[in-house]
Amino acid sequence: FPVTIQGAYKRGVLLYGPAGSGKTTALNKAVQKYAKDGKTLVLVWHTSKYEAYEVQDFIKSFNFVGIDKMILICEDLGGMENDGVRMRSDSSLLSLLDNQEKTFTLPIMIIATTNYPENFAANLTNRAGRFDDKIKVGYPPPEARKALLSFFSKGTATEAELAMIGSVTCQEFPPSHIRECYIRSRLHNKNLIDVIKEISSEVEKFKKAFSEQRGIGF
Repeated sequence: FPVTIQGAYKRGVLLYGPAGSGKTTALNKAVQKYAKDGKTLVLVWHTSKYEAYEVQDFIKSFNFVGIDKMILICEDLGGMENDGVRMRSDSSLLSLLDNQEKTFTLPIMIIATTNYPENFAANLTNRAGRFDDKIKVGYPPPEARKALLSFFSKGTATEAELAMIGSVTCQEFPPSHIRECYIRSRLHNKNLIDVIKEISSEVEKFKKAFSEQRGIGF
């Protein structure tokens, strides 16, 4: 927490990337070690359920006994993708990020995740002090996809299956898709390579359907 703002150390980080790319999983793993020390308060804000002013009021109500720092995780900031719609920069959200009401009296790390950074207005993301670091969590590269399939299959994936998951056909497979390939092959007793091709086809059909929806104004 290297930056001091209004008496409290504060840092904002935005993790962005496609759905299922592992943003929340990676974040949870990283935060776990801090939550174990007994001195770090980790709060998870489900942005689809609560407004920023409600989060401010909730934090202000705390009596921080034995706590010396905080981590605020903002899940899915920006919500769902809507054509032409941007994340509204309401005053309570900006107030929270800027600590205008001195909501944070302890060192604070604000970490937000989003699938759609393009929905954000510039004054949310393109301004130091709100989200200082913006980190892209993209699709795993070929070797990582092979490692993931090997992990999910408990080392039973063949060389041919690993080569398939590492091919360009699967370049837009997030970890969740790779896991689904193995699960579906076992549940339905299907050849894993056939399932990989099946899910790849589903991905392409979805992308095409979504593109057509945007084209007719949805």
